Amino acid sequence: IKAEKFEYDKTNSYLKLTGNVSILNKTDNTILYGNRVDYFKNEEKIIINDDVKIIIENKYTIYSDNITYLREKEYFFSSKFSLIISNALVNFKPLLLHLVLLDFFQILLISYKHWLTQLM
Repeated sequence: IKAEKFEYDKTNSYLKLTGNVSILNKTDNTILYGNRVDYFKNEEKIIINDDVKIIIENKYTIYSDNITYLREKEYFFSSKFSLIISNALVNFKPLLLHLVLLDFFQILLISYKHWLTQLM
């Protein structure tokens, strides 16, 4: 975990990170970036705000203004427009099973290789 500022509330098991936050989860092979992260340990919930970028298994990159990540359920969700980019030609169904979006129509899925093959 990297951030410019750390605030921890031991009583409530709450961690607030601000300023160029990055979190590497080696178990899930996921990297989370944002300018503010709120971590609720008891709930295993991470709320990421401002310039959010999430890299999943070097296959997917998600951009958004805010994303909530429920670690135990492995769900991401957002109330804002979100962009998901695939680094390979993949079937998005497995990824979408793990994405719960408050408004599904605010998501844009892009596969670079699929897009490139359509141009050729």
